[in-house]
Amino acid sequence: MTTERMVLPDGVRRILGEEEEILWQGRPAPFPLMDGRRRGALVRRWIICVIAAVALTAWYLIALSYSTAEFLPGFEAILLVFPGYAALVPLLDRRRLLKDTLYVVTDRRAVQAVGNYDAWGLDRSGLKIRRDGATFLLGAAADLPDRKIYRTAVIPLKGDDSDREVVGLVFYGAEDPDGLDRALRGA
Repeated sequence: MTTERMVLPDGVRRILGEEEEILWQGRPAPFPLMDGRRRGALVRRWIICVIAAVALTAWYLIALSYSTAEFLPGFEAILLVFPGYAALVPLLDRRRLLKDTLYVVTDRRAVQAVGNYDAWGLDRSGLKIRRDGATFLLGAAADLPDRKIYRTAVIPLKGDDSDREVVGLVFYGAEDPDGLDRALRGA
C-alpha cells in the first residue's frame, strides 16, 4: 500500500464508525485471467458454453424444420445470451476486481468495497484468517475450497438468515500482502 490514503467510497464511510482507525487499505494487484489454478476451470466453462450455444442453435433449427413457425432471428439471439453471458462472467469479475474493488482493514473490522456504494464488513475479533499467497480468506471464506475462491472475491459469502449479513470475505491478490497480513493479525 502506498503511504497516501485512497479516497474511501461512500459505502465504506457509511459502515465505519467515527472512532475507527484505518490500519491498511489497498486493491487487488493486476493478475492474469488464466493463471495456473483457474486455467482448467475456465477452459471447461468456455467449452461448456460453446457446446450449450451449439446445442441450443441445433435445437432451434430442428424445431423449426418440424413446425410451420417462421424463423425468428431475434429468438436465436435470445437463446445465445445465456451461454454468452456465462462465458463472459470470469472476464467481468476480473474487471470488477481490478477496477472497482477496495480493501480496508480498521482496528475493528475488515471491509471490502465494490464500486462506490456496496461495502461489506466483518468484525475482526476472533476472525478466522487463511492466507493463500497474496489472497486472504476471512471468516467463513477461510473454509472455501480453491475452486470457489475467485467467485467469492466478487460476491461475499452471505449468512443464511439475512441478505446483507456477510459471513466471509476474500481479499483476492492484495497488492501489499505483507502489509495486509500485519494489519489483519494486529502485528
